[in-house]
Amino acid sequence: MGLALWLRPPGRTLTVFLCLMLVFGGALGWLGWQLLKQDRALEGQRVQERLELAADHMAAALQQSLTDLESCLSFVPSPGAKEPPDGVMVLQVTKRTVNAYPPGCLLYYPVTPDGEEPPAATFVAGETLEYQRNDPGKAAKVFRELA
Repeated sequence: MGLALWLRPPGRTLTVFLCLMLVFGGALGWLGWQLLKQDRALEGQRVQERLELAADHMAAALQQSLTDLESCLSFVPSPGAKEPPDGVMVLQVTKRTVNAYPPGCLLYYPVTPDGEEPPAATFVAGETLEYQRNDPGKAAKVFRELA
């Protein structure tokens, strides 16, 4: 019976062993949690980098398209001139005319007025009646006569 008593584990050693295992298990769990947080942060960073890379590619493609279309800005319809790509309309507006290339691509060609704008002094009488004397009826009569 002396030998069994001698070989049995002391109660204090078992308690210390269980406490150490609890501390090591907690440390292992905490480190695992930290590793998961880092992994999530790294995945978010990779997603952000992919988005930035896609945005850079889109910006480069847009820049290339604009560079290609820039050559159409000085287009003048003449024999031998490089035509703009399909889907591109060149609109040339002057004081007297509106020209579009390719012909017929505009649904409506605006009419340009024949003369110059009348001088501002022409409208002074009507504006005085309308704004200063607050009489829109008389002002309308003056503007009708001018029209």
